[in-house]
Amino acid sequence: MRGVPTHMWMGVLLVAAVLLVGADAGSGVRSAHGYRDGPPPAYTGGFGEPTCQACHTGNDLNVTGGELRVSGVPDGYRPGDTYLITVLLQSSGMAAAGFQATLRFDGSVRSGEQAGTIVHLDPRTHVTQGEPGGVQYIHHLRPGTTPTTEKLASWSFEWTAPEEPLPVILHITANSANGDDSPLGDLIYTLFQRIAVSGP
Repeated sequence: MRGVPTHMWMGVLLVAAVLLVGADAGSGVRSAHGYRDGPPPAYTGGFGEPTCQACHTGNDLNVTGGELRVSGVPDGYRPGDTYLITVLLQSSGMAAAGFQATLRFDGSVRSGEQAGTIVHLDPRTHVTQGEPGGVQYIHHLRPGTTPTTEKLASWSFEWTAPEEPLPVILHITANSANGDDSPLGDLIYTLFQRIAVSGP
């Protein structure tokens, strides 16, 4: 307004900025600092979900220079058996890392529903349920963002196969972060693996 000193306008703008930041913090909105305490559910890239690229931009998906692998996943599962699954992310320039994975029924009347049960094994990971009785998402927590070695990050969990003898699909997305606490320049990798039923 005409006649209002410039320093008063600056004070009003500063208060507005502080209130805006406070509102974002109170509403749970994440800043450019990322998701070191764990990503929101449903970012595995499977069944129409986005991947970590929804927040981490600047590179193509699955670029050369890194690799996402998984061990312990059977070609065919026995209903009710428990398997130790390990996710391995290898990439140069990895200052921090994270992942999210889920196992769901595939190609049946229950397609997209939770298949079996996922259990985290240490404080580096946690299981979040998308909704009560819904899909389970295993993901990193803050202690799990530290790479295992200079170029490798890994996380392990247990999966107890479902009693229903139906095909299952594993979806994983992982982030090799450059550590600058911004959404730019990180490398996002995805993987999926179908699991058949081997026997009763």
